[in-house]
Amino acid sequence: MEYTKKIVYQSNYWYNDGLRKAKIRDMSGAIMSLRKSLQFNRENIAARNLLGLVYYGIGEVPEALVEWIISKNLKSRDNIADYYIKNVQSSAKELEQIDLAIKKYNQCLTYCRQNGEDLAAIQLKQVIAAHPTFLKAYQLLTLIYLHTGQYSQARQTIKTARKLDTTNEITLLYMHELTKKGKKENKRREKRKKKRLNTVLETRRSYSRSIPDSDKLRTSLRLPISLSERRSERRSSGFLWRLP
Repeated sequence: MEYTKKIVYQSNYWYNDGLRKAKIRDMSGAIMSLRKSLQFNRENIAARNLLGLVYYGIGEVPEALVEWIISKNLKSRDNIADYYIKNVQSSAKELEQIDLAIKKYNQCLTYCRQNGEDLAAIQLKQVIAAHPTFLKAYQLLTLIYLHTGQYSQARQTIKTARKLDTTNEITLLYMHELTKKGKKENKRREKRKKKRLNTVLETRRSYSRSIPDSDKLRTSLRLPISLSERRSERRSSGFLWRLP
């Protein structure tokens, strides 16, 4: 009897932990906690239903349905899983769109293996438009952008992925890579700026060295001296001539 109580206690503990994480969109952490809860007690209906909701929240609709169907089989009456299943299946068109989006995503994986990143990126945008909570689609599109050097697009895509699951390891890895790429880009920009500045300064120096002073320039060109200049020259020499 004591052993059974300990198992139930552990299962409920991990369920509460999963619930807390799900509330802050820590979906990866919630999945781990809820799976542990079900390892201790596979008949924990609340944990299984919540696991289905978490899967649904990151676009994994088939996995969510699996959890809810198991839950319904374990408890056929007064089970909210029945409502979740009916809610998903009520819109046949939406379910068909999700199914098609998952098939297109799998096709995009094949395109990427065959070096068809451009085609995969176009199709992934369609997948996201049809299935906006599909986390894996955002991650794959981010990876393509990283691979093709489109860093600004990658940042926008990974931000959406981070909102869906704040602690997903793949998402955090891509964000770290983008941060590294950003630092390298900033260093390159600074080097280019310094190089342009040095070029401008060197051009100005060489231009100033090439310009002769006014006296030499006037002598070489035999320019006429103005009346005021002639007077100033005579004063400086100690004589004041009366000019006609």
